Amino acid sequence: MKTTLILFSCVYTALAIYAQATPSSANFRFAVGQSPDNPRCWIALTSAHRYVFVPPNNWSMSHDPTHGTIRFQDITKGTVLSLRFRDDGVNSFQKEDAVKWLQELILQYPGARLQQKTDVATKSGDALVMDLTWTSPDEVRRSGRFARIALPSGYLDMSLLSSAGTDFESVAPVFTQFLASLQCSSASGKLQVRAMPVE
Repeated sequence: MKTTLILFSCVYTALAIYAQATPSSANFRFAVGQSPDNPRCWIALTSAHRYVFVPPNNWSMSHDPTHGTIRFQDITKGTVLSLRFRDDGVNSFQKEDAVKWLQELILQYPGARLQQKTDVATKSGDALVMDLTWTSPDEVRRSGRFARIALPSGYLDMSLLSSAGTDFESVAPVFTQFLASLQCSSASGKLQVRAMPVE
């Protein structure tokens, strides 16, 4: 019964925030909000998809409706988890596009080297995960984990970046836990939102 109530509450909240969303173009809308009945449950809506996820506990959150992005940050460790939602029914991400995506990441992080590439099955779809390392302009060694999740019309980008002096493996579980919690459906579809403990 509790699960059902949370599901209806999440859907109600989603419809409310979606109605208030400001589109960045004629074809894209984006909104994000928190379930009033379960603070651990968050909802994101785009023109084509509905998402439910559990963010890292006690991390700050900000979002940019214009670019369809969400950013979570652990200020104490300087670690950032970012999401970018892409609705594109024509150019959905395919595994064959992995090389092109890697080239885009290397342009964004000059000198980056691929350490590991894995395919991960998630509730939302197949995800390609890449671990990169690079040296920043201030000569600091940095690490990042990046995921691109293929969707029926579009894709979702995730990244986890840690600041200098932070052991990346100590914060990597945040990425795994978030990916495991993420669910996606079409804008008119249904999501199974399970009750989660309030911490």
